[in-house]
Amino acid sequence: MIGVVVLVRLVWLLPAARPARKVRRVQGEMMSAARQEVLEARRDPSADPVVVSRVLRRLDAWSLR
Repeated sequence: MIGVVVLVRLVWLLPAARPARKVRRVQGEMMSAARQEVLEARRDPSADPVVVSRVLRRLDAWSLR
């Protein structure tokens, strides 16, 4: 989850030329990082597989927007 915070802060370092493109790029990177974290949680034996699957489905739905 630390990676997501770093990506959000990186948006302030990018030039202001194309803000919509920057936002989409950062959002894509955040979604990818979140998905990777959920996939790692799926391998964790203490994680509830039903909850992990539900979160993964929601992330996939949000990424299609």
